[in-house]
Amino acid sequence: MQGIWAENFHEIIEALRNNADLLQSVKNLIETREITGKSLEGGNRLCVFKDILTNLVDGNIGLEESYMMVETKISRYSSIHGSNNRVFPESWGERLIRTNLSKFYNQAVLLYILESGKDNCYIPHSKYEQGSQCSYMAGKTHNAKEMLQKIEQAYEKGIFSKEFKIPDHPHCTHVVMPVE
Repeated sequence: MQGIWAENFHEIIEALRNNADLLQSVKNLIETREITGKSLEGGNRLCVFKDILTNLVDGNIGLEESYMMVETKISRYSSIHGSNNRVFPESWGERLIRTNLSKFYNQAVLLYILESGKDNCYIPHSKYEQGSQCSYMAGKTHNAKEMLQKIEQAYEKGIFSKEFKIPDHPHCTHVVMPVE
């Protein structure tokens, strides 16, 4: 795969525009992989969310529009968990989009790294970092297979731990890159 790699969350969409193989990988992951979260349980909520996420990565809608679409098309009030403020915190649509866009992008990059026969990934510092655990782990190389396993364990199986992963939290701006 040739192209530009994002150096932070805010560059993910641009990186996808400039790397057709990476975009296709992200779309395949959205279509085939699990997405955990009580806000997506019931009816066709998960399917609608995946459609919104696919439209975002395809460039049909922007980030802000995707946040609003999530909160209206799969509204809190149509959920079986609608009364739960932990499932639906303030700005829940943004948190859901940001977490999953980052998850699928980073997962696609890690798969690319591993399929290329490489063992390590690099996490660049983000100009948006704010002293979280991920900020302390940035600027270093990490084992790509372990990073991929942590993403899949948390965001596909719903088994969360305090182990470092990217994304590490809903507003994480860090990404993984191939080691040049």
